[in-house]
Amino acid sequence: MLVKRKNLFKAIYEKGLDTAKTARLAGMSKSSVIRLITGQMNGSDSSWAKLVAIVGIDRTTLEVKSEGEAMELRRAEVRRPNLLKAMKKKGLTRAETSRLIGVDYSTLHQLLTGRNMGKVQTWNKLEDLLEEDQRTLRQIVNPAGA
Repeated sequence: MLVKRKNLFKAIYEKGLDTAKTARLAGMSKSSVIRLITGQMNGSDSSWAKLVAIVGIDRTTLEVKSEGEAMELRRAEVRRPNLLKAMKKKGLTRAETSRLIGVDYSTLHQLLTGRNMGKVQTWNKLEDLLEEDQRTLRQIVNPAGA
């Protein structure tokens, strides 16, 4: 089994569980747990909520697929500061915001860094959630020295 979500794999085994026990506790199939660990499946909000409750670690940490992705998420420069400010003003984390608008954490990260232009529906949801004009939220600022 090629483990892509090492944090999830490690958390399960540190709790003294295996995939079968985890599946039983979460009310999922063993194959679903394996597909989540291997990154072959994104999983529903309810599945992730159950896993978070079982292992006691936040979803964002569990969902990271590789150390490279984790480092990229920490280092990448935000090029849409108005979006980030609006999230902070509402007291929302990136993980909470992504769940509330129905996108993966990585999609929101790509919006913040300007790597993804985003769908109209996503920007409409952000505008409604954050109560800010999406033209302001979409504004990209070039990094210093670029």
